[in-house]
Amino acid sequence: MNRIHDPDALKRPPSAFLLFMADRRPLLKKEHPDMSYSDLIKEIGNMWEALSDVQRTEYENRYNEYRAEFQKQQESYQAKKNAGSSTADVRRYYPW
Repeated sequence: MNRIHDPDALKRPPSAFLLFMADRRPLLKKEHPDMSYSDLIKEIGNMWEALSDVQRTEYENRYNEYRAEFQKQQESYQAKKNAGSSTADVRRYYPW
C-alpha cells in the first residue's frame, strides 16, 4: 500500500555532512570549474573524512541546533494534525 504524501509535512534537517557540503561545494566549484558533479562530491567526501574532530564538531553542533528546532516544529505540526481527528474518524481496515 502506498503512503499518502502530506504536502504540509516538514522536511528533516540536513545532516552535518550536508551542511559541510553546502559550505564547501561553491568554493570547490570555483577552484575546479571543469570538475564533474560526481567528482566534486567525492572530493568533498574526502575532505569530510580528513576533518579534525574539532572542525567536525562545528557542523555537528549546527545539525543539533537544526534538529532541536525541527523537533519543536514537528511537535506543533503533529498536535495540529491530530487536533481535528477523533476516534469516530478512524476508519478500520478489514482484509476480508
